[in-house]
Amino acid sequence: MRYLGGKYRVSKHLAEVINQHEGNVYLEPFMGSCWVTRLIKYKHRIAGDVHEELVEMFRKLQDGWEPPDHITKEEYDDIRANKTADKYSKELVAFAGFGCAFAGSYFRKYAGEIHPARSKRSVLKKIKALMDVHFYVDDYRNLNPKGCVIYCDPPYDDSYGFRITGVRGNGRFDNGEFWEVMRNWSKDNVVYISENEAPDDFECVLEIPVKPGVRTTKGCETRIERLFHIPTNAELLDLDTVEPKTLLWPSI
Repeated sequence: MRYLGGKYRVSKHLAEVINQHEGNVYLEPFMGSCWVTRLIKYKHRIAGDVHEELVEMFRKLQDGWEPPDHITKEEYDDIRANKTADKYSKELVAFAGFGCAFAGSYFRKYAGEIHPARSKRSVLKKIKALMDVHFYVDDYRNLNPKGCVIYCDPPYDDSYGFRITGVRGNGRFDNGEFWEVMRNWSKDNVVYISENEAPDDFECVLEIPVKPGVRTTKGCETRIERLFHIPTNAELLDLDTVEPKTLLWPSI
């Protein structure tokens, strides 16, 4: 369940910065495959994504579901062709789409018959560190968090024409709108963002040299992972219990 742009190689460094605050409520609205989430030490962890099948896979893993050891090329193609129908469960669609695809790029090229077993071992090991995480499905723009430590790993502005997988109509991600939302969130939360570049009012607080896991036409060039942040005096929550619905969608 590693994919291009994922945070497997840098998750430890990111978590060290994110974990340094007071308060005990953590929010990750672009959870992806949860490489950072698993290392977060705050008492209450909330992670979500717009990708319904992906979120459902992690929920089912919490409930004891185990992915298959084998998915053939023919099975993979059939799941891909019927991923929006009711033929296959959402958790299996997500596992096939990410865990059996080349470089974890959702339902692109089939990666081969050894990958399902590898991905299965990976997610079963990972879920052990995620059993108390509250998972939700929603677009980040619908949230109104206050008092949280937040980490965002959005589609990068220079990434290949990313489209929002879980939205019918396949709309493009609006990076300009994203930064405006991050400014607003930073008034009442501690917010960290992974990106290559950021607007001038965001400070770069971490740079990590990373060699890509997949060779490109340019070879294995080292890239720089950056973490951005707006300093804030926001008062962070310290709660015994958390009701995510009330916390993230207070007007509903």
